[in-house]
Amino acid sequence: AHYWFRGATPVELQQERPKEFQELRRLVDMVLQPAGLLGLPEGKNPKVSAYRIFSDPLRVLHRPLFVYAGTSLLCPLLT
Repeated sequence: AHYWFRGATPVELQQERPKEFQELRRLVDMVLQPAGLLGLPEGKNPKVSAYRIFSDPLRVLHRPLFVYAGTSLLCPLLT
């Protein structure tokens, strides 16, 4: 909803633009139904956060060269 509804919260959408809120509800149901998650409770889980590909910083993890050398040599031998 961050990108498509210009940062509006679901409550704001429901009050100010009910047609767009219904569209959002249908889209969410289309995603949740095949996953078997239609019975999820309403609300937010504070332990879960979304990763926005275009606006969140990219986390880079340093790995030593021997890790790449080892995997490039060992993987072909094991498969």
